[in-house]
Amino acid sequence: MAIAIKEILYNNKQYYPGDELPDDGPVKEWINAGSAVENVEPVKRTRAKRASATAGLPGIAIPPSGEDLVGKVPKHDV
Repeated sequence: MAIAIKEILYNNKQYYPGDELPDDGPVKEWINAGSAVENVEPVKRTRAKRASATAGLPGIAIPPSGEDLVGKVPKHDV
């Protein structure tokens, strides 16, 4: 099983980094070119948390914006 590390277009299908590549393709050439890596363990998928700003409240925005809405920017967990 090979995993794409760069974008690969094969048989009219786009494979993105992290996608499993088909075994019927030129797997050895993709690995030699550095576009894919051999992987023996299953790919783990993770889900991202949705984050967005709180809905705008009427007020004076600093710095000024054309809409004069004040909102709270989401905090990042670092």
